[in-house]
Amino acid sequence: MTQVAPAQLFIVSQTQTHDVVCKYLQTLFCTDNACGSCTICQLIKDKQHHSTLWIEPEKRYTLDLIEPIFKKTDLSLEPNQKYFFVLTKSDFLTPACANSLLKIVEEPPPGYHFIFVAQRKQLVLPTIRSRCVTQSYSNTFTNNEVLAFEAHFKSFTVNPNAFLKELSSTQITEIESRELLDLFLEYWCAHYKKMLITGNSTTITRTKNMIDLLQNALHNPPMPGSSKIFWRNLFLQKSLV
Repeated sequence: MTQVAPAQLFIVSQTQTHDVVCKYLQTLFCTDNACGSCTICQLIKDKQHHSTLWIEPEKRYTLDLIEPIFKKTDLSLEPNQKYFFVLTKSDFLTPACANSLLKIVEEPPPGYHFIFVAQRKQLVLPTIRSRCVTQSYSNTFTNNEVLAFEAHFKSFTVNPNAFLKELSSTQITEIESRELLDLFLEYWCAHYKKMLITGNSTTITRTKNMIDLLQNALHNPPMPGSSKIFWRNLFLQKSLV
């Protein structure tokens, strides 16, 4: 099996998480170059492979949720055997949970490996980030209707008629909404750094206000079935920036 790091951090969108992690694990375990159709690949896809354990919190992590990690690592593996813990939404790890994992993540027993998965690297606790090899996977949207939102939220220009027309025709989901907010926040943070060097005080202030607006939106994402109302309200708030 290919040599892998004890701990890795995958930065990947929620919609891509399953495919990205499964493909990686299939590459390691499948004897036919991650064929995707053999028994091993199917077990990995179904999260049932005997050498993997997925830990997926509904909201935030708890000490009870990660307890299986410690029970499992008490058992020694056979020589050359490998076992992977996949911790999704690791940007929701509480400090208490992260602290309890630090020693075993830094020096896991032979054969054990960790894959932390998060959408936003900056929200993963530094103590976890520093112990991981980070792999970033770009967000890719196949919905052209969703991509149309970029023009409205990557500039200060306000065109209500065009925006409302696109909003009425799109079927943007809650997951896509959160991923777009991530992209827009990344864009405006990069823009802010540029403006600190070349921009005037008015532009810098407006850019900072845009960042604050998006950060607040990320902390209060759309509830199921409310994405269109969410984006309409956010657009109205943006027009005041």
